[in-house]
Amino acid sequence: IEQFEKAKKDFEINKYKLIIQKPAPFNETLKNLIEEEGITVEFPRIFFETCYNSKIKDLLNKKYSTNFIKYLKQKADSLNKLGKGNRSAKLNTKEKTLQEFIEKNITKEELRILKEKYKNQNIWLNMTISKKGKCVLKSMGTLDKIIVESFQETSKNIKEIKEPIIYKIINKRKLYLPKTINGKAVESEFLTRLCFEN
Repeated sequence: IEQFEKAKKDFEINKYKLIIQKPAPFNETLKNLIEEEGITVEFPRIFFETCYNSKIKDLLNKKYSTNFIKYLKQKADSLNKLGKGNRSAKLNTKEKTLQEFIEKNITKEELRILKEKYKNQNIWLNMTISKKGKCVLKSMGTLDKIIVESFQETSKNIKEIKEPIIYKIINKRKLYLPKTINGKAVESEFLTRLCFEN
């Protein structure tokens, strides 16, 4: 009873550790998915279920309205099977491209201004995509050459322009699914092209 009560109190203040039997084969994806929920987890080589740990699992199942561990195991297996445990940042809007998103979310007058200003020019955006999928626009402009082997060198070669219409619609907005490594969201650098055709 004491262990049950302690588990309840620790769960309420999010000061607990979840102990799970180490799956075979083990990979980092499951661990990362659990930690992204804000949960400290441990996978001991020798596993003994305790009343405390059992209660923590019950509370997690209630909170998530499902078998929490089973759900994340399936998600981890799916991510690994489909190769989604490792992915590049991906646009997360109803529009299929960033170009389409911009054109549909600015005014007709703003779109007319962009088309007149840049007249079929390639405009390159150098962005950082945060772990939460938020865009931070570091620079934008034209490029004479893309150096495939070096993102840093390519971004340095951007001939910068200042365009408030593009800046305000993109900067600091959550427009992307972040890059993931073994199911864990990471910050990434991102280079993409716009072209406002007349």
